[in-house]
Amino acid sequence: DMALIGSDPLFNDGAALGIVFEAKETVSLLKELKRHRQAVLRGNDDATEHRVLVHQHSVSFLSTSDHRVRSFYAVDGDYHLITNSEYLLNRFFEAGSGERSLGHLKEFRYARSKTASARHCLAFLYLSDPFFQHLVSPRFHHAGEFVVHQSL
Repeated sequence: DMALIGSDPLFNDGAALGIVFEAKETVSLLKELKRHRQAVLRGNDDATEHRVLVHQHSVSFLSTSDHRVRSFYAVDGDYHLITNSEYLLNRFFEAGSGERSLGHLKEFRYARSKTASARHCLAFLYLSDPFFQHLVSPRFHHAGEFVVHQSL
């Protein structure tokens, strides 16, 4: 399974986006994602990769000084995240520990229950109440999330 996640829809202004994978074969997915990241390093002379510590997890950060390339890669159990956003990176680990998880929202569980039997459905789009509250708030600052969930 995979999910496209984000904290704002403003693509023209540089949206905060991420892709979360739930791996059945964590080692295989890890190798494949690392292979792609190495190709980015080889293709960008000014790109660097180093490790950062986030929520007691060592995370790969691949970047260029002008942010043409800005990619965090984090693993938490069988869940893998690739994102351009430090906020989403932190939320990934918070949600993994149960903090402000979408899975705890009654409306999310209800929406998932309604789509669980729809096997012909290719994707599930969920825009949470906190996402909309954030979007219309005077302080538009990384409060909500959106999730597009796709079963592979």
